[in-house]
Amino acid sequence: MPKINVAVDSVFAPVLDELVAEGMLVNWGILTHSWGDEWNWNVYYGVENHRAFLDFWSEYIGRLNERHPGWWQQVWDLCTDHKDNIYVHRRPRE
Repeated sequence: MPKINVAVDSVFAPVLDELVAEGMLVNWGILTHSWGDEWNWNVYYGVENHRAFLDFWSEYIGRLNERHPGWWQQVWDLCTDHKDNIYVHRRPRE
């Protein structure tokens, strides 16, 4: 997790914060959990509607590609698997 947090702080957060300030994004954040066998990490993005998401996403990826070539490989190398052991849903008897 420390390596991905460094990437967030140096690569993603500045661009995401700009997009919030410009009104293209309502908010964003990171969800983490350690339930199960390993840490897991996920980014969420708040937008007004589906069209706003598509516009935001296009702008976001464009800025990342322009400012940080190779960013995707950096993330891919850190986040290739999703592992946890929450695979069973159990419903109480009625």
